[in-house]
Amino acid sequence: MGAVFGRYFLGIPKCFLIPEQVMTYLGIESNSHRLRFLVPEERINKYVPLLQHLLSRTSVTYTELERMVGKLVSLECAVPAGMWYTRHQYAAMANSGLRPDSRKRIKNATMIYVTAKLREEWYMWLYFLQENKGAPWKTFSNILVKADVHSDASGRCFAGVVDIPGRMTKITAGEFGDYMLRQDIQVKEGEALRVTLAMIVEEMPDLVKGKTLVCKIDNQVLKAVLERKGTSHNLPLNDVGKAIYWLIEKGQFFCCFVNM
Repeated sequence: MGAVFGRYFLGIPKCFLIPEQVMTYLGIESNSHRLRFLVPEERINKYVPLLQHLLSRTSVTYTELERMVGKLVSLECAVPAGMWYTRHQYAAMANSGLRPDSRKRIKNATMIYVTAKLREEWYMWLYFLQENKGAPWKTFSNILVKADVHSDASGRCFAGVVDIPGRMTKITAGEFGDYMLRQDIQVKEGEALRVTLAMIVEEMPDLVKGKTLVCKIDNQVLKAVLERKGTSHNLPLNDVGKAIYWLIEKGQFFCCFVNM
């Protein structure tokens, strides 16, 4: 049953004719009482068994992985950390040699080995869905900490400076370990920012809690990865980005990344 208004077609069974505090729209539950977006229970009950089945396998077809990633990405609005935990799946599909427009029979016949990183992403999604904490409609107030947060890196060293008016300037610096020395400059820049934010969370948590912290970085790729929640093209950078995300969650503040 439906109705036509102008050029638009309305499905009456999907319309809410009486004001409600909780409704599902485009597959996401919108709860005005809790002011949060949540994953509907029916989708949780559908996706959890699918993830558990994938975790029991040693290999999956390209088609299975592609479908699973599509389902998970559609929940981004209600799972803030979700996109960070799709990048190894995207990388696995890219490394298979196929393209999204490849023939269906080829996708069905192409097997992808289930690595530890794929399992990690699926386990995290199980956690997200089973907890179902959702995402707030508005995360933080637009209250800025008047601070300059600079971080930078060279081939072997990193440094970070936090300058807050009326407070002592905080500085962190050091040399990279063997693993980080093997990474490209984008990953090192990300690590420099991670260490700087870790210092803020440890030494001045009450000052930044609930605030927006302006971070100045001079690497366009790093800025894009942080704003888009990950990359499948540079997985070490993605791992650093995830660590930065969880630091922000731990400190309960928000970062605004700007170019230096």
